Amino acid sequence: MALILVIGVLLILGIIFYKKSTPKPKQQPSAYMTEKDIPSIIETAEEGDIEAQKFLANTYFNGLALDKDYKKSLYWYTKAAEQGDVEAQFMAGFIQNIEENFEEAASWYHKAAEAGHIFAQYYLGFYYNQGQGVVQDYEQAFFWYQKSANQGCFFAQYSLGLMYYKGEGREKDDANAFYWFSKAAEQGHAESQYTTGLMYKKGKGVERDYIKALFWLNKAAEQNSAEAQFHIGVIYQNGEGVTQNTTIAKEYFAKACNNGIEEACKNYEKL
Repeated sequence: MALILVIGVLLILGIIFYKKSTPKPKQQPSAYMTEKDIPSIIETAEEGDIEAQKFLANTYFNGLALDKDYKKSLYWYTKAAEQGDVEAQFMAGFIQNIEENFEEAASWYHKAAEAGHIFAQYYLGFYYNQGQGVVQDYEQAFFWYQKSANQGCFFAQYSLGLMYYKGEGREKDDANAFYWFSKAAEQGHAESQYTTGLMYKKGKGVERDYIKALFWLNKAAEQNSAEAQFHIGVIYQNGEGVTQNTTIAKEYFAKACNNGIEEACKNYEKL
């Protein structure tokens, strides 16, 4: 999940900075910039221009025109962050997180989260949930997850669902857990699609519905969720809400088996 999270955030950030990092130095940056174009950008950044500072930070972060260098990227993000730029505050936290300076990361995440940054709110919630860089506090984790979830972050929606499901930071509440899992599922989050399908299958937090269970389990299975593939196999093996079909059951048990589910291997062998 961590790898997916990082990839997802980096893709989003790439879009953000492609659109927003348009500083106004003497040399206008472009996709065709080379190292020789950088000095005039640096000059403007040193004069305190926030957009130039962020442009340099992003250039070093992504290895665009210059070699990738997290230390230099952090330097320029910090310069912009200290002037109150929310994106820079988040990215300063993000790089500190990569470097495993968790207390520094938490500090920058907090500043950006208070300003309404959706991903900073999620990461701050995660930090409080795990006790990473801060003292573990489920109430604070719930608070920041909810802030981010209400803005549409499916990582936060899934995490909020887990807190309701486990009774962390709030009393255990399957109905609210299902609500947040389903919100994330609708945005394509595979683990949420699997969990939503499983809750429909078990009638947990929602009325049992095998057709809807199969719908969401299929969505997750298409994203190679081994657990979803296994449960689809079980549904067809037992004829739960569908016509029993051992051929389809065996197909999905094979997929789940190949993805590491030992019980699926055993079920495949029995069919």
